[in-house]
Amino acid sequence: MIIFDLMLVGLVITTITLLSGAKIMYNQRYLQVITFIVIMYTPLSNLVEGYKLGEIGISSIIAFCIVMLLIFIWGYRKNKYRCSIHNVKEKDVINIIESYLERKNLKYEVKNDEIYLLDIDNNIYVHSLMEITLDCREIKNTDYCNEIIDEVKMGIKEIKQRYFSIEGMFYLVLTLFLFWIRFNFLMIKY
Repeated sequence: MIIFDLMLVGLVITTITLLSGAKIMYNQRYLQVITFIVIMYTPLSNLVEGYKLGEIGISSIIAFCIVMLLIFIWGYRKNKYRCSIHNVKEKDVINIIESYLERKNLKYEVKNDEIYLLDIDNNIYVHSLMEITLDCREIKNTDYCNEIIDEVKMGIKEIKQRYFSIEGMFYLVLTLFLFWIRFNFLMIKY
């Protein structure tokens, strides 16, 4: 129940932030750490409780922790060069990257949701569904990968136009639905 309540608090904070119109950019691995901790709390506490009651051996807990740690490390490394951007349009992000590439005299082509770098034969992906995902994993070994990410961070702060946050509305509906579930079905009766 505590995990559900913490999730609701996180959703309320996320909803308010997105609906405020604040332009946000963060690395996805940080969200992964928080999500991983929240998801793994209940199974790990159940295993520890089973160990205390003598139903589960210590080897099961160690095996579970090792497997979860390996999955966590794999996901953490996979998301190292992926960033989420909120309350900005995809075209704005592409324009920021284009202006950086032009200043550095790097040859590129813009396709639907990717920027193809001709010199190194790799892509920068800019996906957009509700949030924008900047994926620089293909250029992670170049000198300018971190510079592009920093340039986008600085560039989105300079955008003056405010956009209606469809993502914020989605989170608002989700939060209200989960509050309804919490107070109608998950009430603790004393």
